[in-house]
Amino acid sequence: MLIMPSDTHREVEVKLRVAGDFDVTGYLDDLPGTTLVGTNTAQLRATYYDTSELTLLRWGITLRRREGGTDAGWHLKLPVTDDQDGAREELRLPLAEGATGEVPAEFVSIVAALLRNRHVEYLANVNTTRTTYMLADKHADSLVEVADDHVIVGVNTGQIAIFHEIEVEILNDSKHSRNVLREIHNRILDTGATPMNLSKLASALGTAAGEPPDVPDLGPLSTDCLAIDFIKYVIAEHTRHLLLADVGVRRGVPDSIHQMRVAARRLRSTLSSFKGLVDVEHTRRLRTELSWIAHELGAVRDREVLLDRLTRQAAELSDQTDTETAASVIRLELQQQLETVECNALLALRGSRYRDLIEDLITTIAQPPVTEAASQPAQKLLNVMAQRTWGKLEKGVRSLSLTSPDTQWHMVRIQAKRARYTADAAATISGKAMCNYARKLATVTDILGDLHDAHVAELFLRELAQSPNVSGRQGLALGRLLDLQIQHNHTERRRFTKAWPPARAAAQKAELHKSG
Repeated sequence: MLIMPSDTHREVEVKLRVAGDFDVTGYLDDLPGTTLVGTNTAQLRATYYDTSELTLLRWGITLRRREGGTDAGWHLKLPVTDDQDGAREELRLPLAEGATGEVPAEFVSIVAALLRNRHVEYLANVNTTRTTYMLADKHADSLVEVADDHVIVGVNTGQIAIFHEIEVEILNDSKHSRNVLREIHNRILDTGATPMNLSKLASALGTAAGEPPDVPDLGPLSTDCLAIDFIKYVIAEHTRHLLLADVGVRRGVPDSIHQMRVAARRLRSTLSSFKGLVDVEHTRRLRTELSWIAHELGAVRDREVLLDRLTRQAAELSDQTDTETAASVIRLELQQQLETVECNALLALRGSRYRDLIEDLITTIAQPPVTEAASQPAQKLLNVMAQRTWGKLEKGVRSLSLTSPDTQWHMVRIQAKRARYTADAAATISGKAMCNYARKLATVTDILGDLHDAHVAELFLRELAQSPNVSGRQGLALGRLLDLQIQHNHTERRRFTKAWPPARAAAQKAELHKSG
């Protein structure tokens, strides 16, 4: 974890713009299994902050300081990329963390990759007269809160908008509460209300707040798009993943480091695959910088995986003493290493080199330095790229045997990942055969990844066992874990031999592999 997260609230809500004289109470009657358990009226005064370019709002992020109501404090609302419509995560800090105009440094740090060298400043005030209605089930458990908001938005120069809005928020995430939210939403919608997916401030500011972020979502693409369009699309897609994962890394969200490293590796692999389509020098520079940041993140991720793997396996040892002995020495060593590499990764993310990389990626998306070959249809070129990476992978696998050294298996793993990344890219505009091929390669790379993890764990245990600080009993326990890694290594090699023929068949159906 690089930056300690703030108090976090998962917010799932819908918003509807209604007429000024709209009375919501008539639409809360006779809701199945619900009872109105309380109402309250409060005056809310919020000050919002953003860059002059509305950087945060265009990413769907709001930063504010609110006084009044039950949730007074500093709020940073972040979009959630899952299957929950209207879901956002709201990070909270108390009012004391910063007076008006003094944005908490913790919040600025979390979105630093999106801001880069821009500064947040006062944007506007939102004053709301809010009447809330709390609905509960027959057990008096809260279901949803309905907020009836009369809103005035203003800036230093005066008032810019007045409107009436209804918010319905889930308080207890359950099937019942979701059904209640949906029913209230539909009832109000039938009156001619307008659904809103922007914050109060963003909707008041007009079209500027609804413009795409620095890295826009360029999909979906047509199957007959040109290579230049595809290049812009795929670099934008992975850059978006990189930046959104960066926000998670700084918050300490589990798996974010892995997602960010994957995005960096996919970008690097994609640029390599676009050989002949993008300026060589530009590509070389980007790939070098992406390799650097992936390495910094990988140092953290590799130790996290190793610690989880060995701690879990130590707990499975039959002798309780051996379990405690092995786990303690492993945990001590890896946690010390983690502290060092986490510090290095955080320094990298805060440095100018990383900011320059992001700026370079954004410039590449806007104005890709392509060659004349990029004016060709993308699908044809993608098939050629997929054939090339498949051919290298197949050649590597042909040279493998169950007794090949781990270094050779690792090289095949790298080739498999490159082939998989290319297949994933091609699958966005290709048919089912390419999609199936990509799925089979995912299985292959997962197996090779497990095999690599076993090899890394084996090397770590051998080195640790030779440490002068390890006692004889600890050495025996580590030896038992070492035997497990060797067994898993052999098991994964055999699994690979079973997973490879289906991948080869899928490549043939995708017309990448020719039989005979």
